[in-house]
Amino acid sequence: MDVLGIGFDEFPDAQREAVVAAYPRTPRFKEDIIQAFYNGIKHKPETTFGNVKADVLADKDPHSCGEISAA
Repeated sequence: MDVLGIGFDEFPDAQREAVVAAYPRTPRFKEDIIQAFYNGIKHKPETTFGNVKADVLADKDPHSCGEISAA
């Protein structure tokens, strides 16, 4: 839910606020999550075709083949 917001509206404001209070985002959250995604896909760039992870791969490794066509 934190990254994509899936199910966000299913949780009451008070519950979301309690979670954020207990587990606040770091000041570098956006960069940290992008790095975590990259670490998980850098060894399998062929899996990024047609999804947002292709953008992550291109950002972190511009020399990567990135999206590989499903031709």
